[in-house]
Amino acid sequence: FHDSTERERQGLTVRRAHRALAPWSTENPLMMHVRNADTATFRTAVDQCAEVGFEMIIYTFGSGLDAENVDPAYLARIKADVAYAHAKGIEVGAYSLFSSRRIDDTNDVINPATGRPGGAIFGNAPCLASAWGREYLRKITHFLESTGLNLLEHDGPYPGDVCASTRHPGHRDQ
Repeated sequence: FHDSTERERQGLTVRRAHRALAPWSTENPLMMHVRNADTATFRTAVDQCAEVGFEMIIYTFGSGLDAENVDPAYLARIKADVAYAHAKGIEVGAYSLFSSRRIDDTNDVINPATGRPGGAIFGNAPCLASAWGREYLRKITHFLESTGLNLLEHDGPYPGDVCASTRHPGHRDQ
């Protein structure tokens, strides 16, 4: 892999390989987390980001942004706010919580040891292969496409949350 034993040259080689094979891994945008999704607060944060040189803003956990909301009026408001940010050269992302919440017995991860919901990495979690999980993906995709967001910070599902359901439509051999 290396053509030299010189430490600096080896480091340069590794950095060059990262840029060639996975260029996104070398990006590190200056990002601000906005804590409230209302238009006034969001646009004030965008103005601050543009003034000091931040490159991205993200509707953070607990901001009130509902990435599962498909109401056209809500989507139009978020789209307008995202367009405002884009006009100032700021990319916009959103946080979405998938795991660490309970939906219901039909759609939650089924613990292989007990045959019942519960026992996921962080307690309860919905199953991505359930009907709810499939609808969640549809809603999130629609939200991203409708609003022009640049990034999704997705919280779950987590490796290790094995689902033993025999009824979820997305499981193999159903």
